[in-house]
Amino acid sequence: MIVWTRYNSSGKLELVGRRLSAGGTRGSVTTLGPGDRPDLALDDDGDGMLVFHTVVPTSTIPYSYTKSSARLVSRSGIFGTTKTLTSDGRVPQVDARPSSRFTVIWQQATHPGTIKSVTGP
Repeated sequence: MIVWTRYNSSGKLELVGRRLSAGGTRGSVTTLGPGDRPDLALDDDGDGMLVFHTVVPTSTIPYSYTKSSARLVSRSGIFGTTKTLTSDGRVPQVDARPSSRFTVIWQQATHPGTIKSVTGP
């Protein structure tokens, strides 16, 4: 699996991904919605987790907030639905254990910028 960001036709960042086989065959590109700073980890069986953050504009001060989210990825290259990990997190990073267990860390977006984590599927 590979995941990256690009600007869409509206000039906003979006996540896209595709399956990459062991032999180098590339699958079709899948648009995954808004997001930035993707990180991807795969376990020994090829199951994975994608994490990213999204800046969400609001009409009140501070005018936006940053949320960190995750999507499971099957070994066949299917992206699961987006789950919000926190509405106050940025630059998430993920790592995998051998059997579909993932640990995600992120920095709290608001002061004092505490490092947070969660483990699970």
